[in-house]
Amino acid sequence: MRTKIVAFVSVVAAAGLLTVGCSSPTTTQGATARNPQPIVAADRPEFESIERLAERASVVVSGHFLAGSAAATEGELNGGDWDGLPMELWGFVVDYVVSGENQSLAGTTIRVSQVSQEVDGGIRPAVGGVQAVLFLKPYPSGAYAIVGLGSGVIYVNQNGSLSVPDGASKSLAKEVARLTAAGAEQTIKKAAK
Repeated sequence: MRTKIVAFVSVVAAAGLLTVGCSSPTTTQGATARNPQPIVAADRPEFESIERLAERASVVVSGHFLAGSAAATEGELNGGDWDGLPMELWGFVVDYVVSGENQSLAGTTIRVSQVSQEVDGGIRPAVGGVQAVLFLKPYPSGAYAIVGLGSGVIYVNQNGSLSVPDGASKSLAKEVARLTAAGAEQTIKKAAK
């Protein structure tokens, strides 16, 4: 009997470990008489390096965001009949493909999703004209998800320096701050091989 209990506890513990670090919404306490809605926040995976982002991405592109966004849900993007997290869809003009097999994206405009600011205020919304390198995975709907719920964005600032969204890991921010745009591309291409 004791052996069966130990085996059961081991299986339950292993199942719990498999869910650690998964990207899923978490509801926290916060409902009050004034605000009966619970606070929802995204549990975002952290990527400590450009190499880790490149490993998770299907394609890495360089280009710029278009002005304006449209609302969508996670379910719509995945082709399901469920809602999921509220998302924002942004137009992104792909100047060229840094890494990945889908070279035909160069010169096209794609739809890129970010978790809505209502859910994840740590990631600033894309602004029209902002240059960026995006680490992407495709949705069944044809849109693209940014790897790491927005952590997979490297902004190319007007002065040529690089930066990451406020919610990205500190080690990734340090690595990106040290690189030039050319250095970041070489790192991405090396990681993608």
